[in-house]
Amino acid sequence: MSGLVVNRGVLERQLATSSPFLRKLAREQLAASLPRSPGSFSMKVRVIQRMIGEGYCEARAVAQYFRVDRRTLNRRLEHDGESYSSILQRVRVDVACRALHGSDCSMSQVADAAGFDSLSAFSRWFQRSFACTASEWRARQHGGARRRRGG
Repeated sequence: MSGLVVNRGVLERQLATSSPFLRKLAREQLAASLPRSPGSFSMKVRVIQRMIGEGYCEARAVAQYFRVDRRTLNRRLEHDGESYSSILQRVRVDVACRALHGSDCSMSQVADAAGFDSLSAFSRWFQRSFACTASEWRARQHGGARRRRGG
């Protein structure tokens, strides 16, 4: 078993973006340690969460990671009752909600963390997914937290 121990304060820091070159270099260096363990194929594809911040969230890149053809990726996910799009949607929802709720990141940083090339693409996706803007969602979350604390 291997892992990392990370201080909670580090996890609460504001998201910082890095250059695409450095993300690619880090991904290449860490590729050997990324999970390729037993389990359903859709669980393995959760590697998307790691890849999304590196700009590698396309199905083609995931298929390459598992050394299979893109169509084979689709068939295996279908066998598990999944699709690449549904997994990507869940990962993006999780990443965006965590970034919006747990930090004061700019919307551009949230968009980047969720794997979007532009703020406008993120904004359209967020509006379709949540029926409100990301700013409205964040304000509701912060307002609810203040009410729970009695403020």
